[in-house]
Amino acid sequence: MKAKFFFVSILFVSIFSLIFWYSLVFGTSLIFSNNIKLVSKIWDKVYLDSTNLNNFVVIFSSDTDLSKYSINSNCNIDQKMLWIKNNNYIFNVKFKDFKCANKYFFLKDENNKIISNTSFSVDLYKKTNIYSYYIDFSDELLKKIIIELNSKMSDLSKFKKYSPDLKVNFQEFYSNYREYYESSYKKEIINSILYNRALKYEIPISWYKLPDLKNKTKLPNTPRPFRENYTIPIHQGWDINAPLWTNVSTLDDWIIIRVVNNFTKDDLLKINYWTKLEYKNGWIKLPETSKTNLTYEEEINNLDILRWNQVWLKTSKWDVIFYSHLSEVSSDIKEWVFVKLWTNIWKVWKTWVPWDDYNDYHLHFEVHKNPYDEKLAWKYKTEDYLKWDWYFKWKSVEYIAEHQWDIFDLK
Repeated sequence: MKAKFFFVSILFVSIFSLIFWYSLVFGTSLIFSNNIKLVSKIWDKVYLDSTNLNNFVVIFSSDTDLSKYSINSNCNIDQKMLWIKNNNYIFNVKFKDFKCANKYFFLKDENNKIISNTSFSVDLYKKTNIYSYYIDFSDELLKKIIIELNSKMSDLSKFKKYSPDLKVNFQEFYSNYREYYESSYKKEIINSILYNRALKYEIPISWYKLPDLKNKTKLPNTPRPFRENYTIPIHQGWDINAPLWTNVSTLDDWIIIRVVNNFTKDDLLKINYWTKLEYKNGWIKLPETSKTNLTYEEEINNLDILRWNQVWLKTSKWDVIFYSHLSEVSSDIKEWVFVKLWTNIWKVWKTWVPWDDYNDYHLHFEVHKNPYDEKLAWKYKTEDYLKWDWYFKWKSVEYIAEHQWDIFDLK
């Protein structure tokens, strides 16, 4: 009984708080009306950056004349009453504010009073939401989805514009109209993904080239025997030699998914190793013993530590770039921030391998290829990305030197 009373109390407080909040935000009083009911929202998914889909339709029923009533929002919106029929009032609401984040609405009377029991919400989306949903899908699956969308659009093409010949009610027409344009919207985004995947990556440091056979130790798959006791003894990416503090740029559009900043040599103590690491003259001393029985997960986690400061970019192709050995990562660069190609957001530093006087300043970056597992789309975790295969895995250095321009722009 006490639990039930507690739940009812919490519910009452929540409802009262919501009403009070709206009163403060909208600067108007609230009233309750039994005579006004929300009938339905027709296709209440709103795509803020689409000219065809940045609106919604809502229907109220009432014996009261609602012709002078309006939809209340703190967003910048246009609205109009489409028509009145059998005490049903159909409103069309269009968003003018691309950045609007408020999805809650009320009906407001001619005296600017909010009708509290008419509250409703819509779902707000942007192109990035749809992009993020499809981006981890394989090319084959995306092409299959396009075929399905084309078929749907063909079936619904007669609903692109309203015509009396359709002989359907408004709700049926509007639902089909929205489905047609939403299919078109998704098709455009998927085609954009496929187009971006066909493009090559840029070089992340202007005026510097990728390594070649003359400095092949800087290429992927070259051996790193000095670290075989505690991590994978293979170089997984490219090293570009550059002076300290050289700007490093994004080599593609899209989103930052991980930032490792303020790394210190003390973090090397986190390396998973059977023998305890020790300090020697202010540096980490690694035991000189034979390779231990580390798991693959332990090996890749150790390698992640050795990368020092990092920024991970999930690209428009949805591969992941690991930028490593960085310094001065901009304070504006945070996880889930969208960036554009050629954005300068970090600088060259060095790796902190446990050697004295190590001053090999360079950018280390790896391109890990998306496996396009739709079951894990947008659900990957840090440990999953670490397991993705890097580009040219198992290929010879000679092959990589010749074919690296298959994925990078030669300019």
